Amino acid sequence: MATNSGLKAVWITEKTGTPSRSSVKVTSPVVTTVKFPNHLTTAFIHILSLISSTKTNVVARVALERLIGVATGAETGSSNRSKAARKKIVAYHKLPTPGFFVADSPDRIPEHSLKYPLFVKPLRGRGSAGISEENIIKRPEDLPCVVAKITEKIGQPALVEEFISGREITVGIIGYEEPKVLPILEIEYNSTITNTFEHKMLDREIIHCPAKLSPEEQDRIIDTATKIYKALNAKDFGRIDMILGRDGIPYFLELNTFAGLTMSSGRAHNGYMGYMAEALGMTAAEFIGSIIESAIKRYGLDTKNTALRRNILTS
Repeated sequence: MATNSGLKAVWITEKTGTPSRSSVKVTSPVVTTVKFPNHLTTAFIHILSLISSTKTNVVARVALERLIGVATGAETGSSNRSKAARKKIVAYHKLPTPGFFVADSPDRIPEHSLKYPLFVKPLRGRGSAGISEENIIKRPEDLPCVVAKITEKIGQPALVEEFISGREITVGIIGYEEPKVLPILEIEYNSTITNTFEHKMLDREIIHCPAKLSPEEQDRIIDTATKIYKALNAKDFGRIDMILGRDGIPYFLELNTFAGLTMSSGRAHNGYMGYMAEALGMTAAEFIGSIIESAIKRYGLDTKNTALRRNILTS
């Protein structure tokens, strides 16, 4: 039995690799038995028990992010597809995304009719890895050099797409069958023309959440992002990165199924979805709990007391 200020007590019984049951007595108090899939129960419950501890808050939330990625299916389905595969699916559904192609090496750049400037990035990169201002290509002769940077230094194929001038926005979504859109976030650049690795990692971004949008822009973004989320079969939570072009069209860039979930603590970088949850006035418990609730519902897990969905995490 483990005790913690956030949870009264936790009893865990589990066999690795087999379905397991855990009884959780929450501060409400609410006694509930939840059947979690496979080997996730022990880690899941332990991290939940840490989430409201002031000393372990940041570490617990980071660990919970990784676990949620497994529990909510973020490691399956759409997350295994490359950015190019996702863009193909989005284009198939006649949703806006910049024209693109994939280059495996600087010596094998396909013939194309894309309009310059172009933007080059790793096919499977995260966190702006490999991105600097030189990734914006204005002349054909500069393309091989940047493709080489991605293929040789990063070790991935290069995704080359038309560079869309506009506002960088990202849309957080929670749910599965009936996804809910969080407040839209805009990333304003500080003395740069794109969100480079250095710009992002050194917290030089200027965050606007909710973004300042006209009602028409907001409706168009929400409609497009929701359709993309469903087309890519995203599960329980995800973040749609887009550029709101000068033509008013929100262009799909990528889907992030491992979006950062951290909220303000003074000790960790805020995840974009954390900003969105804060803009709604959600606590960490409500935010994480809503994601877990979606996964529980999608798995069809049996519960003796559905109040767990709201009370398993305590703020």
